[in-house]
Amino acid sequence: MSTSPGHKESELASAVLLYAMRCLEEGDHTALQSLNIGPNEVAALRELQLSDLLQLQQWPFHGIDIQIQRDVFWYLLERLRSARGHAQLKRQLIAADAPLVMMTALFGMGSREFRRLRQYAIADRAGGRSPEPDEQASARLWHAWQACRRQRPGGILRPQDYLALSDEVGVSLRGIWQLTQRWT
Repeated sequence: MSTSPGHKESELASAVLLYAMRCLEEGDHTALQSLNIGPNEVAALRELQLSDLLQLQQWPFHGIDIQIQRDVFWYLLERLRSARGHAQLKRQLIAADAPLVMMTALFGMGSREFRRLRQYAIADRAGGRSPEPDEQASARLWHAWQACRRQRPGGILRPQDYLALSDEVGVSLRGIWQLTQRWT
């Protein structure tokens, strides 16, 4: 957090005080009460200046009692894991030549995010678009796609299913998306 020589205790105090100052600025009195900040502390927070927080970074104590709410902590960690997996799946799809229209349909992805992720994927593979699947590849895809649809409620494939189809039939996601959209 801090780039200047300081103490981890003072980093905690600075972070909590900045949070409290923001809550005060936004009028979030519920959050201030949860920090056990009463009227006297509010008055003191109003007087704090940036130089005070910088001075605080030199002190090896914090005077703050922090407790983890385990149920919230584990919920947050699970959400982070899920978000990480979701981001990895997007990168895998784009690396497998998923077109923007597919990423928009599956994730609501905009063109800016698509271009950013695609730049990283293009660096890892040869340029140019994947060729259109030939008749044999199209037939293999049709059968694999139908089998996959039968396994899904409402016949709606998940993003992972498209990756598995690409691996199974050897067709790029761009080709898979184009063909399956024609077939639906």
